[in-house]
Amino acid sequence: MTTVTREFVASLAFDDLLQMVKDQEMFEKQGSIGECMLRGKTEELMTKIFGENPGYVGGGVTTWMMLIVGEVYRRIAYEHIQKIST
Repeated sequence: MTTVTREFVASLAFDDLLQMVKDQEMFEKQGSIGECMLRGKTEELMTKIFGENPGYVGGGVTTWMMLIVGEVYRRIAYEHIQKIST
């Protein structure tokens, strides 16, 4: 699934990545998450992989949100390293 999430995150705009980090921070504070970009993008990817109404296939939306946001943090860090290395 790493390749799938990596390719998906690579297709997103940087501003979207930052919003998804904010969504994750809110999720950690509140212990739940409603409609937000992170959830919407996760559901979009799950539908693409598993078809309509994926439900708990592959661990459910929360598990996939964690996979995606982990990849988001990795991409932001990589881009930052590239900037400071040049």
